[in-house]
Amino acid sequence: MNTNENLPEENFNPASCKNDVSGSFYWKTDYYHHDNAFTMQDFIENHLPNGFEVIFDDGSYAEVKQNSTNTIFSLDAKGNGDSFNHVVNWHVLR
Repeated sequence: MNTNENLPEENFNPASCKNDVSGSFYWKTDYYHHDNAFTMQDFIENHLPNGFEVIFDDGSYAEVKQNSTNTIFSLDAKGNGDSFNHVVNWHVLR
C-alpha cells in the first residue's frame, strides 16, 4: 500500500508537482527493513520510476536525476514508526 503526501500519483513522480520543491513518499512492506540503507535500496529498486537515474548513493541518502529535465533531487530514506513502514523525503537540489 502506498500513501503519498504532496505526490498526486502512487509512484514517486516529483516532476508532476510543478510548484513543489519537496515532498514525501510513504509505503508499507510485509517484510522487515533492518536499516535505512535497506529502505533506500528498496525504494530505488521498487518505486523509482523509469526516467530517473541514481547519480549518488550513500546508504540512506541518494541523489537522482530526472533524465528528461536534468533536475536533480535529493532523497532521504527512513522508517516511519516501525520497520515495516517507510518514507523517502525528496527535495529539488537543482
